[in-house]
Amino acid sequence: MGAKSQKKGADGERELVEHLRRAGYSVSWGGNRTYGAVPDASGLPGVHIECKRVEQLNIARAMEQADRDAHRFRDGAPTLFHRKNKSPWLVTMQLTDWLRLYSAADRTADFFTYNTIPNLEKGRDMDKDFWEAEVPMTADTGRNIIEYFPASRKLSISKPNWKDRDGSEKRGKTVILDLAALANTPDALTILEAVVKSLKD
Repeated sequence: MGAKSQKKGADGERELVEHLRRAGYSVSWGGNRTYGAVPDASGLPGVHIECKRVEQLNIARAMEQADRDAHRFRDGAPTLFHRKNKSPWLVTMQLTDWLRLYSAADRTADFFTYNTIPNLEKGRDMDKDFWEAEVPMTADTGRNIIEYFPASRKLSISKPNWKDRDGSEKRGKTVILDLAALANTPDALTILEAVVKSLKD
């Protein structure tokens, strides 16, 4: 691999790590002089990170490498993060691993909806109607932004907004709590009541 390709690969790894950190994950970069002694990046529980920043990618071959390294490092499911110029990051993994992750996430899917607050870069969201139709009650704790939409029965909790290298403002990682679903889930209500009580004590 030439010096130019090595630099592009290292830049891609650092870029990916920055994206994951901005999303709230404590991910660390392996470095560009480790020569495969450590993963490209680490810090996503249950996920082995294989990063490719190339224009022409043999996905099958890259996944074979990810699978070998995942077994060697024993750090999680082999997962390929890749992108080419002027394109978004994509993620490729084996279906069995994806189903395992989705199954775990689906346990809370009834009352949690992830990333439905509009992305300030893309200008898109899944719950557009309630977001545009209602002005929420808002509180900024310094570490989180909390927004309550009483008519829609939604509660959103976000990490603070941040700016990318170009100075564009980005929305912090956001979770939306569906209060209607929570009200019909006794275990969830018990947890919420315990949280409120602990804050008042």
